[in-house]
Amino acid sequence: MGKLNHLFGHKVFLIVAVFGAYVVPASTSFAAFVCSDEKYYPAVWHLEKGENGLEVFLGGKFARTGDPRVYVERASILVLQLHEGKDWARQPDLKCSGSECFKYERGCEVTLPELPISKERAAEINPHYQYQDVDEVAQSPSSCVEVGDDVWFVMGSTVCEGGGLVGGIGRFLPKTGKLEIRRPSVLMDSGASHLAYDGKSLWFGTERGCECLGAEPTHGLVRYDWEKDQVQTFAGTESGPCGFIVHDILADSGALWVATDLGLSRLDFQAETWRHYVPQPDKKPPMRETTCDATYKSLISFLPRGAADELIGDSFYAQFFSPLSRFRPNFVERYVRSMPPSRWGCEEMEFLASRMQNFKSLREELLKSPVPYGVHFDCIVRGFSGPGRGSDLDWRDFLLSKIGEPGGARAFSGALDSLKYFRGDAKVGDFLVQRLEKKPRLGDEALLLPVILGTAATPHLMNALDRQDLNEWDRNDVVEALERATHTFINPEGAEFTLPKDSDTLAYFEDPRLSMLSGREWSGESLSKIINHWKVWWGAHRAEYIHESAPSGRKKE
Repeated sequence: MGKLNHLFGHKVFLIVAVFGAYVVPASTSFAAFVCSDEKYYPAVWHLEKGENGLEVFLGGKFARTGDPRVYVERASILVLQLHEGKDWARQPDLKCSGSECFKYERGCEVTLPELPISKERAAEINPHYQYQDVDEVAQSPSSCVEVGDDVWFVMGSTVCEGGGLVGGIGRFLPKTGKLEIRRPSVLMDSGASHLAYDGKSLWFGTERGCECLGAEPTHGLVRYDWEKDQVQTFAGTESGPCGFIVHDILADSGALWVATDLGLSRLDFQAETWRHYVPQPDKKPPMRETTCDATYKSLISFLPRGAADELIGDSFYAQFFSPLSRFRPNFVERYVRSMPPSRWGCEEMEFLASRMQNFKSLREELLKSPVPYGVHFDCIVRGFSGPGRGSDLDWRDFLLSKIGEPGGARAFSGALDSLKYFRGDAKVGDFLVQRLEKKPRLGDEALLLPVILGTAATPHLMNALDRQDLNEWDRNDVVEALERATHTFINPEGAEFTLPKDSDTLAYFEDPRLSMLSGREWSGESLSKIINHWKVWWGAHRAEYIHESAPSGRKKE
């Protein structure tokens, strides 16, 4: 068996940050949110270039003692070997402890320069995230490869409690000290790890999930051409590895080996063709060539639809179906269409709705019969809704009719949320204003109104603030809605802070200067003081807003 390297020695600059991994003692038992669980998957965890050929370390449903990448006191890992590139054979099991089984990232014996970045610069690079809670944002390489005089490395962006990382790809030349970092968009919302270089392109895996068990798939395997500054992803195509989470990558002898949650894939660089394999360690040969479709069919046909053990999260079926619908939508389309409609659940309904070109198609295919109040309606709405639907007036009227039905406000929360895509729509504005005046609980409507009407929502929100029947939660929502509409913030002491009027009402709370104001709930005397300050504010600014009070936008239909 090939030598298993470990992360020891002061020269290794690499900080092991396996994005999406989690560290808990093996004996711990508590409820936690699950992003993905590979319990039923033919996963391959690790690859090594041994003396006699490629060595493959199995995980997922082949794991005997839990995931050693997390922590186990004693691990026994199944190992297969491709002997001299010809025949697969079972090897002796690897006996080890979790922290010393194998090196998850291939580091470099080169010390990189420090890579600090200010939170102001981090916010410029990636304004979607907040960095105000940290003094300095980390830029920790998650993997690197040394080729000749070059050191290539990758850094992945992720956001957890208390700060974040800024993603990027870099090249360092130790002889000259030259350092270059680039920021492809795929690393602005993903962790990155397991880097390989084929002489022309960099290959790395992407994932996300620092606050849940397992990892949430993002873009899967990514290819980056340094000379052309081009990114290639395989999600949504019929190419690339079968799996969604990349566990390891190894470039060797004109080929790229990719270990994933769904087995092993091999790219022949010259032929530009993929071949796929799934382990069968108790059979001969212990590795079987297959197709992605065959792998998907074998899993989707039996994965449980119920809750995943005692953990909080989606079912095993939903955990598989969701990334599969993004990575291989054509397969999912064929699969769902082959099912009798009576078996369609929430996942199938949401997927089919997302594929509809217009509301007419949605109505004819999924809304042919009366839709009962319940989870499947929300699944259809969630699947069909989006920015591109904001000009479909038939869809708008359908949503309004369903929300207006008896009991609809509670059963069709997804329909109400979908109205946010109809910005400036007078009919939606009128509908929300009427509900703001009469509905007993009005939090959702209050928060949605400034998204639709902008500053014109202000007089209606001030009127709602005068209602005597509102509870504390509703008053908090009206105050937050006023902040969104006016871009003004008032604390219990009466101090005001104002954002530019052209800032996005949906993203106002992402401004780092508002970290102490966003996401808070006022109560008791503090809330009463804030409301009184708003009424004083209204007396001084009423003339600026009153002429905008009538909903304005496209002509009502």
